[in-house]
Amino acid sequence: MTTTQTFTSSTTYAIPSDAANVTYIIHGGKGGQGGPASTRVNTSGAAGARGQKISGTLTGVVGSTLTLTMGGNGSRCFGDSGANGGGGYWNGGRGGNNNSQDSSSGWNAGGGGGGGGASAIRIGNTVLAGAGGGGGGACICYS
Repeated sequence: MTTTQTFTSSTTYAIPSDAANVTYIIHGGKGGQGGPASTRVNTSGAAGARGQKISGTLTGVVGSTLTLTMGGNGSRCFGDSGANGGGGYWNGGRGGNNNSQDSSSGWNAGGGGGGGGASAIRIGNTVLAGAGGGGGGACICYS
């Protein structure tokens, strides 16, 4: 008999005693979109990358309780400061800040999107499988 469970948020799951194995597909969180160069430019930066997709089969876990931690998506950047990364078993990184100044060169840039958080399947503190989060999108620049 095959039983299918879908989880969209972090939780624990007790493996039934009659299960032969556990087949899984997990995804890391998506990176956030990069920021606009300024309010003068009505465009956004690049889209963030998709998180990693991992699949496999766990054996020897009958009667165990799995801890499932879902990676959250990175935040979209709306200005010069980089956006926050998504939460997860391993949190996504913060997007880069715009350290440029409007000057005679005319260059300006927005901040980067936050990285996606990583998802993990664990028993206790032992990670059995993990899927990395996607990178945050770059800012849009203009001169």
